[in-house]
Amino acid sequence: SRQLCLAIRFGKGTNAGQANVMVTGRWPAMEGKMEYTIKGRLSFTDYKDFLLASLIYKKHRLIILILCFALIIFNCVSTALKAPNMLTAIIEFFPFIVLILIYFIIYKVFTKCSYKTDSVIQKEMSYTFSEEGIYWATDRGSYNYKIEDFRSYFFSKKVIAIYISNRKAIVIPRHFFESKEQEEKIEKLIKEKYMIENKK
Repeated sequence: SRQLCLAIRFGKGTNAGQANVMVTGRWPAMEGKMEYTIKGRLSFTDYKDFLLASLIYKKHRLIILILCFALIIFNCVSTALKAPNMLTAIIEFFPFIVLILIYFIIYKVFTKCSYKTDSVIQKEMSYTFSEEGIYWATDRGSYNYKIEDFRSYFFSKKVIAIYISNRKAIVIPRHFFESKEQEEKIEKLIKEKYMIENKK
């Protein structure tokens, strides 16, 4: 979904194929500071996992979607119950089934197109986590995200997402981690360090 556009996308740059923000270099490593680096390529499955998890995380969107479907079901069932026979009831309920199928087909096609037309998120990405923030890089460019850039986060079974705005997030699929120990340490770092500025 375009409104769930990943931060790793950056949007279109001023020149074709470039990111809006290009930063060369990063903060220097400080002795005694925690620092973890992971690499990976975001697959279409990872992208779908993020969209599904974000829908659950943003509960107001999920509630609106459920209410809409519930209202449609209620209307269809009410109409079907008033039908004189089973055949008429099935005919009355049929538009609802068609509507559901159309919704999921459109969602699937739109999601796939959104992923395929964004070349940046398909490239291998490097994330370096430290107490200062996250250094993100691809062969297109790099960016230093500081703690004050982070707004919220969520942990799902398959992905971790750190939001830098209401519509953009740094997405880390869990299979990017080299070990369970590394995964746990980065989770702890995010929970203990990255949201401190925003909670004050």
